[in-house]
Amino acid sequence: MKKTTLFFFFFLLSFFVVNAQFSILTNIGRLEEDDLIKTNTLDPSGASLAFKIRNESDVPINVRLKVIAIRNTDGDKFELCFGGDCHHAIRAGLVYPMSSPAYYTIPSFGTFDLGESRLWNKKEIGNSGSELVYEFEFQQIDPATEHILNSLRFTYTYSNTTATSSSKKEVGVEIQKMIIRDGNLLIDAKEPVSVKIYNLIGREVKSMNLHPGMTSIDISGLSSQIYIVRFQDQHGLIKTQKIVVD
Repeated sequence: MKKTTLFFFFFLLSFFVVNAQFSILTNIGRLEEDDLIKTNTLDPSGASLAFKIRNESDVPINVRLKVIAIRNTDGDKFELCFGGDCHHAIRAGLVYPMSSPAYYTIPSFGTFDLGESRLWNKKEIGNSGSELVYEFEFQQIDPATEHILNSLRFTYTYSNTTATSSSKKEVGVEIQKMIIRDGNLLIDAKEPVSVKIYNLIGREVKSMNLHPGMTSIDISGLSSQIYIVRFQDQHGLIKTQKIVVD
């Protein structure tokens, strides 16, 4: 299970892909099945997980969000907004949106971004000190049968600053030049990392693994535009940076 720690900042918008049917644009980089999103703050700038949904297929799809499980809390003071429909307490087993129909239809190759969509724990930990755990699943369904066609499950947790103060806060890697004019992306890695490059519609255009040290990646074949570079270390911590290919 990969782990991503959120602190008092947003990463650049990026994507996670659900077997080519739909993708989710989030503020923490690319996520995959069974990812773990860890927060250590109640402040929205570090705890709020914003998302949009893009239909990657050539037919309309119907998508909903289900609360799979809640542990060490009752679900109160958790804000779930989906398409502008906001709730300030959640319960395991419920699906959102709660209106009828209980799903949103996204046109072919379209993006659902109507209204605010985010997850945000606002509840402080009590004397027990136990980590608050919320498990969610995005589901693409057949409205006629409610059969789940595709899904992506992930977990959002909150623990206080003291409990997570020893956590690693940033992937040890830096891009040396953010504007690339010579076709070479120069990266200084302090540890082994994987790197994936995405264009602004979420398509992966290049990937590789890096060893510690300075590495030059040939990106001369990429067209002139903005790209998102996503790094992930051996612990699953993610870092994203923006580059401009000139």
